[in-house]
Amino acid sequence: MSFVKYEQKDFVGIVTIDREKALNALNTEVLKDLENVIDAIPLDGTRCVIITGAGKKSFVAGADIGEMKDMTKEEGSQFGTRGNAVFR
Repeated sequence: MSFVKYEQKDFVGIVTIDREKALNALNTEVLKDLENVIDAIPLDGTRCVIITGAGKKSFVAGADIGEMKDMTKEEGSQFGTRGNAVFR
């Protein structure tokens, strides 16, 4: 299941993180989806990209600590590095 949706309106790309029940918290799957969606944005026809979250409660709650609690120190470090890389 993809938790990230993309739509193009004229020259504006809209990326929506759609994990509303978890307040759009970022887990490994969401980060993978974000990478894939962002890499596929057509650079020729896009002047800006809006990143938003589904629902009215939260843009993004942050990292999914429910997933992180089971990670080793190394896995947690890799998760943080990946999250930072997605938004650069």
